[in-house]
Amino acid sequence: MLNVLSLRKFYTNNYLCYEIYAAYIDKGVIRLLRGKNIILRSAEKKDMKRISEIFNDPKVNLFDLNFRAGFSHEYMEKEFTDELKDALKDNGNDGFIIENLKGELVGELSYWRARNARNIYMIGISIASEFWSCGYGQDSITTLLKYLFLNREAVKVELIVRETNPRAIRCYEKCGFVKEVYLRDSDFTGGKVISYHYMGVLKEEFLARGDI
Repeated sequence: MLNVLSLRKFYTNNYLCYEIYAAYIDKGVIRLLRGKNIILRSAEKKDMKRISEIFNDPKVNLFDLNFRAGFSHEYMEKEFTDELKDALKDNGNDGFIIENLKGELVGELSYWRARNARNIYMIGISIASEFWSCGYGQDSITTLLKYLFLNREAVKVELIVRETNPRAIRCYEKCGFVKEVYLRDSDFTGGKVISYHYMGVLKEEFLARGDI
């Protein structure tokens, strides 16, 4: 695990900066991970209002596999408290806020153990629609993959995505994921039958890409 002795926020030309580029980890809970243009940090209760707004954006919710539209920020605050308790148990589940270098909250990213397997993880990500096509998704996922493979002993990371979300599929492929399973007509949402792709990336595949 990576640790730092000091962590300080400061601003340069109105951009949020940090004096370290490592992860600060306390009892299994990530406090900070730095990507190229993003910061992954632990969520705070005050973030839940903004997260609720993102989940309730029709553009975002169209692809949300957890069907979180309609969740109030009060509900999200309760969910945050429950998830924080899980994270403190270090049971392999955690979630982060995604910030850009201006300090703007642009989305959230989560991981959890897949099928109760110790070394295989699932991930999920939501980016506010106004920040789509800015590269934040790829940057965030690549940063998380580094952490999971190098610090959580992951051997594989998986995700599930709707076939009707080609933007996300392209992003995942850029991160090293490949399509593994095709689930035909497995859901009915918004009056339409939806198919899904299971995608995965192996540790050796990711490390061979040289993204570390």
